[in-house]
Amino acid sequence: MKKFIYLIAFAFILSCSKDNNKPSRYPEPFSISFKIDGKSYSKTLKQDELHFVTYSGGNGSNGAITYNLGPVFETGPLEQIYFTIGNYHHLNNDTAGNMARLKYLCRPGNKTFICFNQCDTAAIDAVQVNFMDDPQGVIYWSSTKRKMSGGVTVQASADQPNGEFKVTEVIETPTTGSTKNAVIIKGTFKCTLWEVDTENSKQLTDGQFTCLIPAL
Repeated sequence: MKKFIYLIAFAFILSCSKDNNKPSRYPEPFSISFKIDGKSYSKTLKQDELHFVTYSGGNGSNGAITYNLGPVFETGPLEQIYFTIGNYHHLNNDTAGNMARLKYLCRPGNKTFICFNQCDTAAIDAVQVNFMDDPQGVIYWSSTKRKMSGGVTVQASADQPNGEFKVTEVIETPTTGSTKNAVIIKGTFKCTLWEVDTENSKQLTDGQFTCLIPAL
């Protein structure tokens, strides 16, 4: 069966402590664990190690940028899981307002699964989960079921009748090496993962995470 690569431009940011004798800036390491069709996966990052993925779209006024953003965890060679939460509206020179908007977005409660095909500035309390497990890096699984044509999504459904993504705790904290702020969030999740452009699916269960979301 022909495979399609689903690509969106994204950025990784990595920051880690270079002095292992220094106390950690954070109360605990960032981690994730989950099962896919009964197989267990887990990853705990090193002290003060951070991985982010962001998707963005400017709305063209007052330096405002709309983001959906979240953590990346590599669970094996060319194997990774990441989820993005949206939307976070960032304004230049508005540190306090940006932090307030981020805290509100990441507040405890359930998020709605949505198709983040592009940065949707109208999305509220939304999330999308993505997983890659192919050694050649060409097969993606997503909480969004997609049909592709010429590398473009032509049909998508984010219905998850048995899915749940729940933030259980949020903690405000500074980021490593920066005066900017961030939040640590903890939560649980489960969903159906769809292989892009096929009818193949897998069940993700028992998901738990502790991660950092930056105010940028």
